[in-house]
Amino acid sequence: MESQLAPMGKLLDSLLLRLAQVEKVANNNNNTGLSTSPTTVVLEPNINTGTDDDKYATQIQSLQAEVADLKKQLAASTKKCQRYEQQLINAGVKLVEDDIEYSVAKSKVKEIALRMQEIGDANASVANDKEKQKQLQAEYFKLELEMEKYNNALLTSQEYIEEGRNAEAQWESDIKDDNRVALEAIRRCMPVDIKNLSGKMNDSFRAYDMHI
Repeated sequence: MESQLAPMGKLLDSLLLRLAQVEKVANNNNNTGLSTSPTTVVLEPNINTGTDDDKYATQIQSLQAEVADLKKQLAASTKKCQRYEQQLINAGVKLVEDDIEYSVAKSKVKEIALRMQEIGDANASVANDKEKQKQLQAEYFKLELEMEKYNNALLTSQEYIEEGRNAEAQWESDIKDDNRVALEAIRRCMPVDIKNLSGKMNDSFRAYDMHI
């Protein structure tokens, strides 16, 4: 959901910056020329279409309209995302609050899983050492929370989704020939005119096959 808002937010920031630059140029315009710095908007006077002030005013109005429209879109998208988030929460889905990179999440899940295996489970026991047992149980509880956090980040990452799609596509490709052979074998077991056979005749074929 945030990935849908990010491009729109960047575009809005860009428009706001452009608007501020144009307004600054219009306010400080003295017809002596403008800097060509990358951060400065260069606006050439247009003698044929009116004064510089008219030109700047037109650009400012156009940018203000774009900014207002984009703000409306951003507000609508944000509201929609908030509804989706609430629906997920109501469904018992824990949202990923931290921006955790895919590689980090994958590494932490593996690391935490190994440590959890070493401890055993939440009811880990240590003979003749109650304090150590208490520490391991507390650590296991913390590991469970960390596992949920990083596993959620992993499963919802774009890299994980893409990796799953690639694996599925590769699997389909690997079994393509076997599927074709299996399909041909199944079709050989079916009567050629099966579409024209009645239900009673189909039952006869099945009864015959069972006695072969």
